[in-house]
Amino acid sequence: MEEALARHDRFGEDFSKVFTIINSAEIPAVENSALYLFVGTSRAPDEASKYVRDRVAQNAQSSTLEDTLHSIHEELKVLSKKRSHELDPDIEAAIYERDGGHCFTTGWTAGVRPMYIIPPSILEDKDLQPEGYLRPLLEVALTKKSTERMFSLLGSPGRENALKNLMLMEPSIRHSFRHGYFEIIKSPYLEPPYLPTDAPKSRNGGCWLQPIATQAEMPQIIPYNNELYKAPSTINPSSHPLPAHLLLKPMEFLATHCTLFVLRSKSKLVGPSNRVWHSYFVLRRNLTKWVTEPKELNWFGRCLLQNLLLVIPNFARIRLYEFIYKVVEYWDPSQKGSHVKFLPLGLVLKKGRENTENEANALIVVEQYISISTPRLIDSVMINKTSGFILMTKVAGRSLSSILHRITWEELEQIGKDLANLVTELRRIPNTSNYLIADTQGGTVSDHRFFYQTWGPFKTVSGFTDRLLRDVKGARDKPPLSFLYKKTHKVYFIHSDIHMTNLFVTRGRLSGVVDWENAGFKPEYWEYIRAMWAYGAEKHAKCLYGSAFGDEYKEEYEAERYILRRCSWLL
Repeated sequence: MEEALARHDRFGEDFSKVFTIINSAEIPAVENSALYLFVGTSRAPDEASKYVRDRVAQNAQSSTLEDTLHSIHEELKVLSKKRSHELDPDIEAAIYERDGGHCFTTGWTAGVRPMYIIPPSILEDKDLQPEGYLRPLLEVALTKKSTERMFSLLGSPGRENALKNLMLMEPSIRHSFRHGYFEIIKSPYLEPPYLPTDAPKSRNGGCWLQPIATQAEMPQIIPYNNELYKAPSTINPSSHPLPAHLLLKPMEFLATHCTLFVLRSKSKLVGPSNRVWHSYFVLRRNLTKWVTEPKELNWFGRCLLQNLLLVIPNFARIRLYEFIYKVVEYWDPSQKGSHVKFLPLGLVLKKGRENTENEANALIVVEQYISISTPRLIDSVMINKTSGFILMTKVAGRSLSSILHRITWEELEQIGKDLANLVTELRRIPNTSNYLIADTQGGTVSDHRFFYQTWGPFKTVSGFTDRLLRDVKGARDKPPLSFLYKKTHKVYFIHSDIHMTNLFVTRGRLSGVVDWENAGFKPEYWEYIRAMWAYGAEKHAKCLYGSAFGDEYKEEYEAERYILRRCSWLL
């Protein structure tokens, strides 16, 4: 991992050493993630890396590595909580006038109150003054220049400057914003020195929401498309200015770390081992706080619905599903823009691409061979050659990507072992087509890696490899490309996209897999390199997929990275 970071890191090898230091410490996963974020999301990452490395070096004789990193984490925690301040009543009328009494994000009017982005009270906070012990940490995170500009704006008198730091928010949004569950992004092109013509020509007007916590932890009124209820506007930019980019930018840093510290504070148990108590907390949380699944159709109900849909002509079912699509978006705006719609009774309606038939057939096939949950097919119909609908059941649990921030390393390793069992079960599915490499129906293979192209089908593995390397310059008889030819690769049934968003977890164990549109028979290494493709050297991915596959396909993965670096059209 360190070598990969050093090769691709524009700050050099010294910068990357900080990740080796953090990973070598026996600290909880939440603290590990917080320190990674501190370095990675700082406005000056090289300075943040040097700050951590210098602290470790200075305390090497007096403190353990774990104690030093924990102290930095605690300081970040204190810094993220310095965000409370009472509003000056004299400014309240102006903020209501600017925002029209509507919540800045949702447009609601009930219970709205003004909310400071950055509390002016930090001006009197001795810890954040130039001589304060938290000031170096803040300047590393935001850069010294940005920190000075922020303090200058917060200290500037006048109603106009105060309005740049205020928004109206309804109660649930205010709570989520204060605890860092989401942030508001504003394009810098909306403010001087840029001209009005430089502003983004988009529906959101250059402002949007960015979730930090999972969707389940955020208010349900926040839409999936992360848009504000309308593009921000003001009656007068001079007298009633909108929130300033200069203040929203530091809020991104504070919000990200505040979320981690809220989770961390909920996990405090007394015990001799951080790993033990953190694992215990997550286990308890998983046992008690999983989302209660709604009532679903049983086996008889599914069969009844399947048979009912069979007697309806294709054109009528297409019209029915298009109507359902519109109704769902009308009654539940949070699902607007998503190609997957969640319906009552545990049903899911998906509008797929040209491989819709392959996904539908894959659901039928895997139901017979694997032990974990997959969507149960109710109906499928093609709209045309490039799109279609699938009606299926919902998979219980939560996607691994949505709960990764509260998963321990031990749990992640166990999920990796569960994933290995799934791969073994998939490899037992027989290929009944006339081609060695094909989709579930013996046709062309699809994959996000092919960028909406279809390849094959192929009679041999070498035929697939030739197509894979068709646009790649490099010697086929030398490593790493030679690994794809010289090693003998069997062909198995694979999912082809075991991304963390497609893996569902219940109580710390793998419980389901969704999104089977690219499933089919492909070389055995393909499952691993496709899983790693989106993550690179990311530590959680290495833990998960390393537990599932080990080092068996590291040479093929090296070949894949070689291919991606030399095919500009793939990036």
